[in-house]
Amino acid sequence: MPFDRQLSGSHAWRAATAAAVLALLATPLAAAKGGDEADACDSVQTLLPPVTDRPTAADRKRLHGCNEFTLYFGLEAPPNLTDARLCAMISLEASGAGGSPLHDAGLLMQIYAHGRGAQRNAAVARHYACLMEVQDETRTKILQGIDQYADGTQDYPACADAEWGVAEAECSALPDWIAIRDAKVESARFAASLDTDARTAFEPLRRAWAAYFKLRMDLEIRPPDRGRGTNETRREREFDDDIAAVIKAFRGTRIPAGDDIPQQDRTLNATYRRVLQAATQNVQDDPEGHSELTPEQLRQDERAWLAFADACERFRRVHDGGLTSDALRRLLTVQRIAALRALFYYVRIDENWQPGDDS
Repeated sequence: MPFDRQLSGSHAWRAATAAAVLALLATPLAAAKGGDEADACDSVQTLLPPVTDRPTAADRKRLHGCNEFTLYFGLEAPPNLTDARLCAMISLEASGAGGSPLHDAGLLMQIYAHGRGAQRNAAVARHYACLMEVQDETRTKILQGIDQYADGTQDYPACADAEWGVAEAECSALPDWIAIRDAKVESARFAASLDTDARTAFEPLRRAWAAYFKLRMDLEIRPPDRGRGTNETRREREFDDDIAAVIKAFRGTRIPAGDDIPQQDRTLNATYRRVLQAATQNVQDDPEGHSELTPEQLRQDERAWLAFADACERFRRVHDGGLTSDALRRLLTVQRIAALRALFYYVRIDENWQPGDDS
């Protein structure tokens, strides 16, 4: 749940994060080995990293259930490149391979090619590249890329050749994950900057946002029988952008002028009624209960948003940031209209629908 984790905003962390991100934005994939490539892989087949780089029994216990991706990019805590390396080795033992440049063998290939999380070692990087489940031509590009950047003056670009499947989706979603992480950091930094009274008032706002966010993610990103992909991650980022915009408003960023509040309220009410009508109709048409959004779920969503909006207004009264009640209401209303329109897909409303189209 974004906005619900307290992350460090230290300069050291941000520097480590920037290094990790720059190291990442470009690695590849593919699936068997042949010809010269097989010879190249044979030459590094048994070339393991130094014993001191490998996980100990204590590391395995400490890192049980770890995720090398979140550790490397600092998605849930400040980046820990050493633990990311150890976690990737543990994961690789379980998987035996790996096609994504962000996990298992792929991430280890990056770590040794870039020299972050372990001493730079092109030969060991090639060893892990040969364990990746990727197509022949992609593996060849990876091996050539490792050699090309082995002099240490530049980083081998990690996601550049991720042109299909899971790896492409993960690499495409990476900027969104980074943005989600940064939104959490900003919210934590804002909370830390408040005086005691404001921080006390901010806590209910934080909890209300976390509850609203979780409900929305359950509706939009993890409904039954639907996997998580790039579009879902982007939607999560959009929600984090919403809370980031609210925090910026509390900090004093001016909210752009828009429709007058009565007009916005009419648009919001009409949009909510349209979604509720469609959800009700879908349930009636499908009494077996296969509808992706029920009227009760929509009402729960509305109640969660109203609780968040109320918490924002209560915090505004305590926090002396110059934000007016009308400006805050305008921002929250615009965000809520967009959130309701995002539900059109689930209840089969034409995305171009506007209030008044049904009259």
